[in-house]
Parts: sequence; structure tokens; C-alpha cells
Amino acid sequence: MKMEDALRARIAELEAEIARMKDDAAHDDAVYRKDQALLDSYEEAIEAAEMEIVEERAKVLKAEALAAQRYDELSKIVDEMRGLVDERNELAGELKDTETELRELEKKHEKLEETGREEMETFREALIDYLISIGEPVNCHLRASRELQALCDVVL
Repeated sequence: MKMEDALRARIAELEAEIARMKDDAAHDDAVYRKDQALLDSYEEAIEAAEMEIVEERAKVLKAEALAAQRYDELSKIVDEMRGLVDERNELAGELKDTETELRELEKKHEKLEETGREEMETFREALIDYLISIGEPVNCHLRASRELQALCDVVL
């Protein structure tokens, strides 16, 4: 009997151990399910974050493409403006050259006018001298002088 009692006690211990192990297994299973649910929610959050990152990257790429396009457009505008500035500078140089030529022509014109006046005066004096030398009357000389002066005024 002692052996039976010892066996029964051992069986009881083993059954208690099995019950404890079942309780531990049930507890571990509950913890596992809780951890698995938490892990699943984390995975879902990670997937959602990854999708958001992908969407944000797409937005960034789109913005970069738009920025590159605008940069190209602005570069073209800047190049056009540089061309216009160069053209304006060329035209300004041509205008300056033209103004210089005009001033030179005005100076030449003034010289020619002065020379013409001097030559007309010389011619007038020579004509008067000629008229006097051929003995024309004084009133004829004065009339010719006035006509010559009027002609000079018209020419000038």
C-alpha cells in the first residue's frame, strides 16, 4: 500500500503539474494571442506608414519634376532676357555711333554754311568790285547787291 499511496501521490503531483502546465499554456496562449494582435496592429501601422511614405515620395517626385520644369522655363526666360539685353546694348552702341555721326555731320554742315557765307560775301564783294570797275551806276550796283543778298539768304 505504501507503494500505491506513493504512486497515487506521484500521480497527483503529476496531474497537478499537468494542470499547472495547462494553466501556463493557456496563459502563454493568451499572451501569444495578445502579442500576435499587437504585432498584427504594428504590421498594419507599418504598412500604412510605408504607403504614406510612398505617397509622399510620389508627391515629392511630382514637385521636383514641376520645379525642374519651372527652372527650365525660367532659364529660357533668363536666356531670352540676356539676348534682349545684348540686343539693347548693340542698339545703344549703334545709337551712340549714329549720334556721333550726326554731330560730325552737323559740324560739317555748320562749316559748310560758314564757308558758303564767306564765299558768298567774297563773291558779292568781287561782284561789287567788278561792277564798280566796269563803271556801272551806283544804283545798279546797290540793286545787284540787294538781289545777291536775297539770293544768298535763300540759299543759306
